[in-house]
Amino acid sequence: NKYQYIPYIYTEDDFITFINAINNSKIYDKEKYCTIFKLLYCTGLRLSEATHIKYKDVDLRKGTILITNGKNCNIRLIGLSNSMLNTLKDYLSKRYINENQYIFSTKNNTFIKNPALECMFRKINDSCKIGLNAVNKPRIHDFRHGFAIKTLDIMYEKGCDYYTTLPILCKYMGHADITHTEYYLKLTKYYHYKVTEKEELYMNNIIPEVTYDK
Repeated sequence: NKYQYIPYIYTEDDFITFINAINNSKIYDKEKYCTIFKLLYCTGLRLSEATHIKYKDVDLRKGTILITNGKNCNIRLIGLSNSMLNTLKDYLSKRYINENQYIFSTKNNTFIKNPALECMFRKINDSCKIGLNAVNKPRIHDFRHGFAIKTLDIMYEKGCDYYTTLPILCKYMGHADITHTEYYLKLTKYYHYKVTEKEELYMNNIIPEVTYDK
């Protein structure tokens, strides 16, 4: 059943609206929440992976984060885009305590619990009215789905061979099996639309339109 679930794929405008809603709210420590949600959106990390990141796991010089709390004891290194790296640099420069400190810590210096973030997410998302007509209500985990789909879309636009690029995305996302990554190929109507559009371009040359009536 989980492979039949239809997630809500955030557009860039959706996400900008979401972040602006946090900045315009009365939430304590807005920067922390903006940064963690941006990290989830830009890297496709699982929520528990993001909340367990420590200062010693982040290499700002190389622009990488070491994920040590992955599913199935998966340990992997992920790279950051320039914009995400700059956001993280600005955030960390104001908060460093020691290398074993969680970068998204609470007042008690522990990591943020998933239910607290999920509650925050629903509150902000509902205030923005994002995904009101979606098949399923948006979830934090949908950021991960969106990352995978957009990455595959970029691969498609660049003419990449999925048989060589899917294993890379599989490792980046920490999937145990490539079939879990292939699932994202059939998730979005937008992606399917572009594939059928290109097929029609070629098919029209093979089977021309009938222009006469019997």
